Amino acid sequence: MDFKLYGNNEAPTLLLIPGLGVSYEIFLPLIKLLEEKYRIIAVQVDGFTMGVNTRFTSVDDQAGQIIGYVQQHDGGRLDCAYGLSLGGKILSRILERNEIIISHAIMDAAPLLPLPKWLVNPLRYYQSYNVWTCYHWTGFWKRVFHSHYFDVLLDECRKVFPFGGRQAVLDGYKDVYTNKLESISGPDIQFWHGTKEAFVAKPQVKHLLSICPEARITVFPGMNHGQLLVDRPEEIAGRIIETHHRRSIMDLSLQKWEYASKDKLIALCNAVDRTFLSDRMPYPYTEADADGWLGMVADHDGKEGVWRAIVADGQIVGSISVEKMANENRAVGSIGYMILTPFWNQG
Repeated sequence: MDFKLYGNNEAPTLLLIPGLGVSYEIFLPLIKLLEEKYRIIAVQVDGFTMGVNTRFTSVDDQAGQIIGYVQQHDGGRLDCAYGLSLGGKILSRILERNEIIISHAIMDAAPLLPLPKWLVNPLRYYQSYNVWTCYHWTGFWKRVFHSHYFDVLLDECRKVFPFGGRQAVLDGYKDVYTNKLESISGPDIQFWHGTKEAFVAKPQVKHLLSICPEARITVFPGMNHGQLLVDRPEEIAGRIIETHHRRSIMDLSLQKWEYASKDKLIALCNAVDRTFLSDRMPYPYTEADADGWLGMVADHDGKEGVWRAIVADGQIVGSISVEKMANENRAVGSIGYMILTPFWNQG
């Protein structure tokens, strides 16, 4: 597996996972639209990596490699992830394993259910033959057998087929057709599909909603499999931006500090940029410091001030306080807050 990086290293992180038989380059028009606003990671799936002969292993292995990369390079957190077809299947497995945090996950026509066993082999061999003909056939035969394909998809098949070959297609489809999504969780899970692929997509949607009722479903009129990405990358770009900024605000909440959050408090106080803090803040911040401060909060909360943890997507990302102070004959107060550095500039 290989990872291609684009965009702004200081911006929120966007992961892109392509479908079976195509390379990461299918995302290039979308990347061009988003590279100023995101740090973009475009995945090259094993078996479909240009320039390197590789074998497709399994959906779980591909998910594990992505999880390991995000843990090593992005602190185990992604702001947004978009997976197309097989990429959506891999993304669903990443969410199922629940080893990293993904604030917004978009599965575009992902196959979440297995096929009947008797249908698996005939269909995967048919699909392998289909991809082989995309690579070998042009002219008249292309018009006869692939009139329903977009030229972009045909070009992608021709680019990656030499490096994984027929075996990568067979192995990829076998794993896709025999695995079922058992559970899934996340703060914002979306499933997209076009009306022209509804026959295949509707069972996936029904299954997803049965295990994740809060998932959001979007149907695009007149669109076929992968067509939205190919024909209207600007719409996908707009939806990713809108989703990210709208949900970032909605998902923020405030919670009371408790002694159970002591390790989070210590991590917060030791991780923020020290240049923005008062000299009164001890450093390094120790367990004794946390015990003393949490005890003060428990005794004085609501009487002499209000102290709250800032929570986003279920985890503490900062602290905010409003402290009351006596000043002659009038009441005044001060407001202060701290945000963990990895969460800066995220809306």
